[in-house]
Amino acid sequence: MGSRRMNSMPVSPIVKYYNIVEKLEQKGVRVIKANIGQPMNEINQYYYHKINYEKLSVNLYSSSYGLDLLRKRVADLYNAKIKKSQYKLSDVVVTQGASDGIIKVLYSICDEEDEVIVLEPFFSDYKLYCSLLKLKMIPLKYDDLSLENLNKLYSPKVKAILFANPNNPDGRVLNKNDIAILKKFSLKHQVFIISDEVYNDIVFTPSFTSMSTLNNKNVIVVDSASKKLNCCGSRIGFIVTKNKEIIDDIALLNDITISISNTEQIGVIGLLEKYFEIVKTNKNHYEKQLNIVKRKLSGNKKGITFSNPSGGISLLINLPIKNSDDYIEWLLKKYRSSDNSTLLLTSAKGF
Repeated sequence: MGSRRMNSMPVSPIVKYYNIVEKLEQKGVRVIKANIGQPMNEINQYYYHKINYEKLSVNLYSSSYGLDLLRKRVADLYNAKIKKSQYKLSDVVVTQGASDGIIKVLYSICDEEDEVIVLEPFFSDYKLYCSLLKLKMIPLKYDDLSLENLNKLYSPKVKAILFANPNNPDGRVLNKNDIAILKKFSLKHQVFIISDEVYNDIVFTPSFTSMSTLNNKNVIVVDSASKKLNCCGSRIGFIVTKNKEIIDDIALLNDITISISNTEQIGVIGLLEKYFEIVKTNKNHYEKQLNIVKRKLSGNKKGITFSNPSGGISLLINLPIKNSDDYIEWLLKKYRSSDNSTLLLTSAKGF
């Protein structure tokens, strides 16, 4: 009964089995959710301390740009990380999570039927964003990233190149040569670089370089408090760019939903005040978990291979199976461990 565009909307592979999972959990089956990057460790108490300390007597709508103190904290954080006084409060706009930020950036810079180059494998929900906005995705494998290959894909319809750094799902990190290639391509064709950096401090290599180091108006960095600061449900993201027009466009689009939660923004301000301390703890936690998984997988004799993440909280696993969707359904419907548990994975086909 829905609209044509609703009926044609792809389903996120991350959540496609949630109806089955809900029924299993109602029956007492424990489902370990390895399908989504959702931190399970506790949120730092500075989040609640800040909310309680501020105690809003009147909870007005937030500015369309977000709370000034949060924007300043984000700008100061980026300046500290790149060791330059490059960003100001006016270079930051708050969004309802990184996903909301990417959708609004694409809406701002693209018209229907425009094209977006996406480095592959890519975060699966990029497909949903492009479908929603009627944009065409042009995939380019990370291993094929070169100026020559990018130039082959270019047409006047290409408005942006979109990627995650560190990448979701395989955890790879772009090196300085990759960044130089992207910069040259962007400047040559006046194409926007949209760098999804929600994992940008969950990095296990010293060679990580944020796109925020490139001081030009074609670069748009999308960030979030969700992963690094353990508050996915707060839905606080931010756009960092020297492009004032993009900042103003995002604020205008924020007006559609009137306001972003003041309380959640205040809580995140509290976390940013202890940012490096919190992120160091979380990074060590994720690295320990990834090492456990890699050690278990390395001990197998069945031809299982996997990516070796340089950052992020996920990895790709290649299993000796014919169909990943069938395998995931078998895990949910048939397999049970001795403690009545099973595992939910996400098929890499969606990425």
